[in-house]
Parts: sequence; structure tokens; C-alpha cells
Amino acid sequence: FANERFPAEYFPGYFTYLSDENGIFNRYVARFDSAIIAVDTAIHYRYFTRSVPVTNYSRNILWQDVNSRAMQLAEVVYDDHSHKIFLEDFGTGPPLAETLEKTAFMSLLEQVPQPGQALPGQPAPEEKKAARQRFFNVYEGDTLGDKMIDIDNYVFERQAFVDLGGEKQPVWTLEADSTPGFTVPKKLNYRVEYSMNEFVTQVDFNFINMTYQPFAGGGSPIFLNPGFNALFKVGMTDLLEDYRIVGGVRLNINLINNEYIFSYSNLKRRLDKEVVLHRVTVENVTGYDIIRNHSHEAYYILKWPFSPVLAVRGTATYRNDATVVLSTDIVSLKKQTIYTNWGGFKGELIYDNTRSLGLNLHDGTRYKIFGEYYQQIEKGNQQLIVLGLDFRHYIRIHRTFIWANRFAASTSLGHNKLIYYMGGVDNWLVPKFIQETPIDYTQNYAFQTLATNMRGFHQNIRNGNNFALINSELRMPVFRYLYNRPIRSDFLNNFQVVGFVDAGTAWTSWNPWSGENSLYTKYIYNGSLLIKLEQQRDPLVGGFGFGVRSRILGYFMRGDLAWGVEDGRIYRPVFYFSLSLDF
Repeated sequence: FANERFPAEYFPGYFTYLSDENGIFNRYVARFDSAIIAVDTAIHYRYFTRSVPVTNYSRNILWQDVNSRAMQLAEVVYDDHSHKIFLEDFGTGPPLAETLEKTAFMSLLEQVPQPGQALPGQPAPEEKKAARQRFFNVYEGDTLGDKMIDIDNYVFERQAFVDLGGEKQPVWTLEADSTPGFTVPKKLNYRVEYSMNEFVTQVDFNFINMTYQPFAGGGSPIFLNPGFNALFKVGMTDLLEDYRIVGGVRLNINLINNEYIFSYSNLKRRLDKEVVLHRVTVENVTGYDIIRNHSHEAYYILKWPFSPVLAVRGTATYRNDATVVLSTDIVSLKKQTIYTNWGGFKGELIYDNTRSLGLNLHDGTRYKIFGEYYQQIEKGNQQLIVLGLDFRHYIRIHRTFIWANRFAASTSLGHNKLIYYMGGVDNWLVPKFIQETPIDYTQNYAFQTLATNMRGFHQNIRNGNNFALINSELRMPVFRYLYNRPIRSDFLNNFQVVGFVDAGTAWTSWNPWSGENSLYTKYIYNGSLLIKLEQQRDPLVGGFGFGVRSRILGYFMRGDLAWGVEDGRIYRPVFYFSLSLDF
């Protein structure tokens, strides 16, 4: 009835281990001994151990380790709702033995008969075996015909009684040697009960749910991060983790650009189902108007995994946008609120076999291929189609020094389109926008987003309904790489030096070098004159530079210094400070 574990050398001739022989894991010290069992032409010995307990604790020793050279031992004991570590010195002489009293459980356990023994007042094993065989024959001939029954392991479908040595017992006594009077507990259906598994309150700089923003005309920077705000999020799951509920709110410092989200997930079977409700407000400046966009979205998501690394996901979407022009003057006061309703579907093929080597350090490949279709409900001829892919490959050069590469491309089709503004980085805290790059308003842009990272330039160095982009980075976690031991400082442990190269473009028409690309045409209005200027520019732009990253106060902060390259010219460096992972 004893469990023994964590053996270790104690001092020459002795070893120690943990045993729960008395019901509580205490430390024992043992030594090898021998006795002569026979003498013929040689002496034959029988080897055995003699052990004694050396501790008498009221609670278990969960773990122990011994350093015989330093003559020290360490042990872990759970006490007062915490795990405590104790260090102890020991000598070279024989330890003092303790007298242990058995716990009530161990005393009761030792009264249970061993295999082949009978309980007091019970029939002998041979009589029980014969009675079981008699019952087996009767039950087989009565209802089950030629079916074979394992009488020691099966579910009873009817209650019967059998004579065991002159005493009738219910049929369930055939499963185990139960004492008379025991009743099988009633089977009850599992009722879903939720418990809180996540509660987040923190300062935050990101949207809870990233979506396309309504097209604002291109007069100001795009903030895919809402700035300084407070995030409150609560997550609940049931006991079996089949169902999950998440609710969150992001409160902006001005209480205007707030965000709310609620999701319910059913993960019981292989096909995962999720319902998401989302509301967000984004304020933009267009010309002389201040526009506030209120977006309400509902998602129904289905996900089917083919393997641990490959899955397909489908999302049905409904979106309502309310565009409100704030009343700053008489003209804006008369402008009506515009409501648009969109329905759509998104399909994704997702592959991810990467493994983490550390924060922002990966090894392997992951990619996503997706297609989206949106239809404006009020107008039948207003539709938007988005196709794209994002491919990322991480190569481990040596230990945690990696080379990360990314290729991303996307296009938008249909009567309405999505405009991509290229330039800058994700979650750039102080973004800047280039207003001189022409925008083709004949494309009927419905939504806007960023094509990043393109370091070395501000937002809108290129734009259009298509983009293609390559990013390549060398990531060196300096202190983790140089010190081959754990580092307590979170800042030093995650400190990284990065060298990078970016290249890409965004364009309209079917290819970047087509004469229909809006990049080559610029309109200048001067009084009564409208001048059309055709300019020769290389659609491809690039950037190179270096940066540092680390985690401070729980936030992964990035600082990049990049030089942009356009038409063979190298521009003055641009500094970026952002909060985001990966590219």
C-alpha cells in the first residue's frame, strides 16, 4: 500500500526516498545489507535494504532533491495555500529514526482483504466463483442467447439477484466485492455550469476586433490603433471547456472612440461554432468636416480543423455603418446621417506549424489564403470582393537567432473597392499621412485599410485597390543568445535587435506599370484652371534600417529607424514607435 518516489544518494552507503507508508509522504533513509543464505564452494548472500523514517510531518513532502557533496537537501511542502521550499543540512552519521502513526485512511485500507481473501462473514472465494458461474449460465440462457458476457466488466440492463453462499445479493455485487447495503448512485445528466477563467483590466493601445474602416477620403492618417484607452475583458468557460463566453469593452480617454464586443463559442465537437457581436466608433477628419463612423457587426464563424496545423474557417457577416457629420457650422448641420448595411461571407484556409522560441521568435511556416464577398443590402449593384494571402516563413539560423520573411498581397474587385494605403507600420502611435499622393476616386472605394510594413515612409506613399509586399527581418535576442542561463529581467530576456528590408507597392488597374495606374496622373486645380499632370515614377518603393524591441510593463514595444528608397533616391530616416508583434 505504499508509494515510493524521488530516490537520491544520501551519503556513502545510504540513500533516501519519499514514501507514504503511513498515509503521508515522509522522508525515509535506507542502507543496503546482506545475509548468508548458503555455503558450498562459495558463500551465497541475500541482499536487502533496511529503512527508517526520518521525518514525521502532518502534510506531504511533494518533492525532494539532495546534494550529497554539499550535504544539503531541499523539499517542497504545500502549506497555507502556497508551495514552500525548505533547505536542510544533514550529517554523515546514521539519522535518527522517527515513529510514525498510520492515518485513519491507511488503517482502514489495510483491513481490505487481499486477492484471494474473503471478508468476515462472506463466503470463500471458491464458493463465490461457483455462484457467479451459476448466475452467468442462467442469465445467458434467459435473455442474451449466445452473447458472451464479461461478468467483471459490463453494464447491467436489469436488476436481478443471485444466491452467494446462502445470502441473496443484487446483481451489481458481481462487479466488485461490495458490502451489503451499497446502492449504485443515480446517473445524472451533466448540466453546463460556467466559471470565470479570464479577467483583464489594463491600459491598451489596440482595437479588440480589427475590421475595415469606412473610406474617409484620404485626408488624414489612418489609426488602426485607437490610442490610449482602458480595456476590460471577462472570459468564462464551462467545466469541460466545451463552451466559452467572452465580453469586453474598450473605453477611450475621450469616451468617443469606444468599442464593445461579445462572443459565444461552442467547441464541443470537431466543428467549432462562434457568434460575435461588435460595435466600434471611429472619428476622422475629411476636409472641413469631422465624421464619426459607428459600425455594428455580427459574425457567425464555423471552423473545421483537418489536422493540428491545417484548418478551414468560414464567416458570415452583417455590418451596419452610420456616418455622422458633426455639426461644426451651418453647412455640416444640414448634412444627413448616412446609413449603409452590408452582408457578406469570408472563407479562409489557415496553416500554422510554427513553434515558439521566445516572444516574437518563431521557427516554421504559417500562411493564410482568404476570400471575402460583401453586398450592400440597400443597393443590389453595390458589391465588394477581396482576395488575398499572407505567407510567413521563419528560419532558425542558430539557437534563438532567426531570419523572418513575409510575403503578402491582396486585391479588391467589384463595383465598390477597398483602398490600401501603403507606408508606416502597424499600430504606429503617431502616424503621419502623405496627402500629395493622388487617389483615384472613380474606384468607388467603400472601405480603407493599411498595407504595412513599409518602413522609411509615411502612410500613403502608394495607394490603390491592390498591393504586394515583402518583408525580411533578422531578429537577434541579444542577452538571451549570449547568456546560456535564465534571465530574471523581463526587459533583458526579451530585448531584441532587428535589421530589416521592406519592398512593395500599391496600385490601381491590372498591374503597377499600366498607364491606368492613378500614380502616374496628378490633377492640379488653380483658380479656373484644372491641370492634368502625367508624371514618371517607379511604382516600387523600399526601405531598410534597424530597430530594437522588448517588453516593458507587459507591452511589446518597438522602435525602428528606417531609410526609404524611391526612384533610386534614399530619403532621410524616419523613426517609428509602435506596439505590435511579428511584422
